[in-house]
Amino acid sequence: ITIEDETMAVWYFSRGHSAKSPDFNFITNHRNFVRLMLGFLLASHQQLGYDPTILRRVDVQHQGKRHCFVLRLGERLFKTVWSIFDHRSLCVTGRATRVWKVVEVGSSKNLEPLPGSQPMVLKDVWLNNEAMTESQNFAEISAQLEKIAAGLEAGEDLPILNHFKPKAKKRLEDCLRDGSWHRYFLTKICDWQGCKSVEVADGAEPYNGLFDEPRSDVKPAAPSLSTPCRESEPRPTDLGATIRVQHPRDYHPKRQYRVVYQEVCQALHDVKRLQDVVTVLEDCSFALQLMYLAGWVHRDISSGNVYLHTFVGEDNNQQSRGIFAELEYAKAFKETKSSLDPKTGTAYFMAVEIQRQRLLGLTTEQETLPTEEEFLADTPDKPPPVHNKAGYKQAMGSVFQDTSNCPQGREDIITLDGVLATFLDDWLDPRLGMNGAFTRFRSILRVQYNSRWARMEDMPSYVVLYGYLDLLFEKLRQAANMNLPDLVTWNSSQDSTAGNILSQASRPAQVAIKRKPNRDDD
Repeated sequence: ITIEDETMAVWYFSRGHSAKSPDFNFITNHRNFVRLMLGFLLASHQQLGYDPTILRRVDVQHQGKRHCFVLRLGERLFKTVWSIFDHRSLCVTGRATRVWKVVEVGSSKNLEPLPGSQPMVLKDVWLNNEAMTESQNFAEISAQLEKIAAGLEAGEDLPILNHFKPKAKKRLEDCLRDGSWHRYFLTKICDWQGCKSVEVADGAEPYNGLFDEPRSDVKPAAPSLSTPCRESEPRPTDLGATIRVQHPRDYHPKRQYRVVYQEVCQALHDVKRLQDVVTVLEDCSFALQLMYLAGWVHRDISSGNVYLHTFVGEDNNQQSRGIFAELEYAKAFKETKSSLDPKTGTAYFMAVEIQRQRLLGLTTEQETLPTEEEFLADTPDKPPPVHNKAGYKQAMGSVFQDTSNCPQGREDIITLDGVLATFLDDWLDPRLGMNGAFTRFRSILRVQYNSRWARMEDMPSYVVLYGYLDLLFEKLRQAANMNLPDLVTWNSSQDSTAGNILSQASRPAQVAIKRKPNRDDD
């Protein structure tokens, strides 16, 4: 409720949408006022916003005691051990994703783990009511892979496999025959779907100008009724009078969804050893190839969605593998039904075209793909000279900004020749010998993009990129075997402004250049 003088407005917030009532005078319109107060008094705890399926408790089992949550999934209860991901969104409406390491308990009062209970991962998220869950999407992908595997066993000719190079084709065929594709994805223990958010009220109209400049016709509060310590600056108080739609969208209700996975993993941006980083990237690239065979695309690849899973193998030695996760945005490649959610991907990792909302006109020149020998050559591309160093530093610093608005530096790396070479020459340790491979892979992406300009749905045309990715990882694996220090990890809670990233030691120590002095006396 917001009150100014005799005027009152009621606000409603949910994961599906937020709403504001028209202003009304609570002195003269006492019927609405009494109705509103009775609504609050008679509402249930859940209607007031309390979640009965999550409880806050003091865990006396923990050394020194600590607060924890107990979450219900049907008849099963899970106690949180620590938070893996708890990103604070800037808006109430959204998915509100939270991830914890958990153990199963018998009740909300006895927090002792059940006998034999192992640490697991619980994910809590709000999905569009009609959207498929991550588990349902993976079931669809698995069904398609099983169908392909059955055809392979029956000796059928599978043209989709013939586009891969012999080594990659054999690895895919072996994986399909032994049904081991599950190891590249998370293993579901159980899941649960909860309540649905309230639908938009009949007659409600969308409004996008809440944070616009104040209207000139709005008068400040009356001095006799306003609080002296309160700023009485003009603000829009009646949204109904200024309705305008900038970007029409559907406000679909959301439903609560929780899922528990077996593997307790480490996100890629928290991995310190370059060898482990390469393992994660290689395995997740293979998982992408499996999804390609199934006819699906992921649409939300980021460092928080690919994981390192460390475990003890059958030989009692510690092993590790990469795991691909977050299939909520995944969809069939040729699916014509548009997504109910306008967001596609994680802001920092979104494609430039998605952020810019336009296709990229890269070049009209005829270009060719490099041979394997040319791609793996140790000779790096020579970067062009930088004439405006201050402007370059500012533009390249913007590459690291975590924002849904694509920074110009990030687009320049894709669209302008020489920018990536200059960037790598400034940031990457030359001992790795990866500068040339990275810049040539960028050129390959450009060639493929231009050749696919009018045929985006040509699935076989994407296979060539996987071949070059395998070569890139092969060369990166060689670099990872060098005796280098661990990586410096970074998380989203740190300051990600361009100036701080360029001035602090937040770059990977394993791959970053040690700055050379500009002068002899430096």
